[in-house]
Amino acid sequence: GRSVSDHVWQLDFEFIEDKKSYVTIVKKLCKLAEIESKLNSVVGDVDFETHSATLTYKLGDRVRNLTPKFDGDWLDEATLKVIVSDIENAAGKGRHFWVVDNGQAAVFLFVRDETAKALNTLKRRLVSRFT
Repeated sequence: GRSVSDHVWQLDFEFIEDKKSYVTIVKKLCKLAEIESKLNSVVGDVDFETHSATLTYKLGDRVRNLTPKFDGDWLDEATLKVIVSDIENAAGKGRHFWVVDNGQAAVFLFVRDETAKALNTLKRRLVSRFT
């Protein structure tokens, strides 16, 4: 969960360490997308004794009630995908998350589509250069 800047966040997939971990994820990704004002009523709980988790939020007009799969300190990737999709939809057209996944963590940026294309080109060049 390292903040590189207000525009870049590295999310370790073993992020679920306290009761409000999913709440933190939603808030941080909304901040990256600069739509914190559209987020209301975010409530979540991770119960390490009963091995269960819940997450509820209102983002714009959408109310979401999720039950993330409990897997110790590993976050539920299906829940993360729903959160990302909801945030992209709330942010409007032309901007999306650009994500680099290394298997253990992912780096998130929220960028315009043109920026994502440029980053993908740069990534391909770097990968071909060092492989």
